Amino acid sequence: SHMTAFALLISLPSAAGFGLAPAHAPPLRLRAPAVRACAPASEEVDVVVVGAGLGGLSCAGLLASQGLKVAVLESHYEIGGCAHEFNVNMDGKPVPSELLAKKPQPVFKFEAGPSLYSGLSADASPNPLKHIFQMVGEEPEWINYDTWGAHLPEVPEGYELSIGAENFMEILRRYGGPTAREDWDRLAEQLMPLTK
Repeated sequence: SHMTAFALLISLPSAAGFGLAPAHAPPLRLRAPAVRACAPASEEVDVVVVGAGLGGLSCAGLLASQGLKVAVLESHYEIGGCAHEFNVNMDGKPVPSELLAKKPQPVFKFEAGPSLYSGLSADASPNPLKHIFQMVGEEPEWINYDTWGAHLPEVPEGYELSIGAENFMEILRRYGGPTAREDWDRLAEQLMPLTK
């Protein structure tokens, strides 16, 4: 299979801010056939991080916040690892975000991983990603919500309920069938030892 190389440069003089590139830098570009790289290969950096998933970007952000010049290399055409979304056009072909920004077109958007990240808005949080944002000294505006919903084959009209265990049990009772709650309790009991 054909692999492209993706490079971005993180260079911050202090922990005052963090981004994928400094505000004055040229826009992020893919290094692939017919696409330019954002920094010349001869440019010296202090650290090279391989992988632009949550771990690689977190590591690079922490290093850059301490004044190191960091290059992040990624083989996928999108950064973010399990936290990225991807676009598919009406012909069923993937469309990289960079191309979509240059030439807008109708697309379907899909998430490659989890869409619910909890514990990011509170100042004191056990979420390690929250800690990274705090250590680099910059956080996005967090959006809190207290409801969630879904459209499932069993519920084509969709549903929306408040977040919480009691409401989840209500979803199971209403849409999961006569043994759904017992099935869930049995699964939770078997998974509990893995949480320790």
